[in-house]
Amino acid sequence: MMKRKIFLLAAVLSLQTCSYMYLAATVSETACKDSDGEDQCSAFENAKCDDTAGSMKCECSSGYKEVVVSTDSTCEKDKVSNVECTKEAEGQCTHTVNAECDEADSNAKCRCVNGYREDPNDDTSCVKTLESSCSGNSACPGVVDSVCDDSKCVCKTDHEEKENDCILTVKGTPCSDTDDGCKDISNSICDADAGKCTCSPGFTMKVDECVGNNANSFKTGWMAFLLFFVLKSFN
Repeated sequence: MMKRKIFLLAAVLSLQTCSYMYLAATVSETACKDSDGEDQCSAFENAKCDDTAGSMKCECSSGYKEVVVSTDSTCEKDKVSNVECTKEAEGQCTHTVNAECDEADSNAKCRCVNGYREDPNDDTSCVKTLESSCSGNSACPGVVDSVCDDSKCVCKTDHEEKENDCILTVKGTPCSDTDDGCKDISNSICDADAGKCTCSPGFTMKVDECVGNNANSFKTGWMAFLLFFVLKSFN
């Protein structure tokens, strides 16, 4: 009877030791399955089984990296531009909102989509470039005609944001009596005194367009257009 009790106690201690060793194991040291064929990788958040030949060990999922602390480890989100990807394998960059696969070269990596950049305070996420924090007074990365003003990315003078880009506005477009820079902007005319384009009466500027104020805007616009040329003919 005593021998049986000692045997049971030893078995319990053995199981506790194995459990402790398992919990203390790192992700990459843990076998995909235990002796009973049960999945062990699910014990780690954001981990999966590397079932390539000769491995069969757990690994961090795409977009995550193993962070080892002592004898333990976790899978933490990796820097956006560190994550390898291929466009054929969908979803490799979807762990980060507003990220996509950049296949510019053979070593393809994830990147933030146009108008977004890696967060200066957290490079595992993509933030909108305009209105994000910055330093200095140069253009913000990835957005042409932007500038860092008072530690914030904004569009430079005569430009406004449109679809995460800085676009030259109607009122920012230069023109003159001899150079009609407004010809490509529908429903606009040149204010020669200001040297800039402006929207015709009945229209309102919407960044780089002149949009109608009401149902009669088309008629009003044509009248203003004809009036402009009549007045110009007297000059």
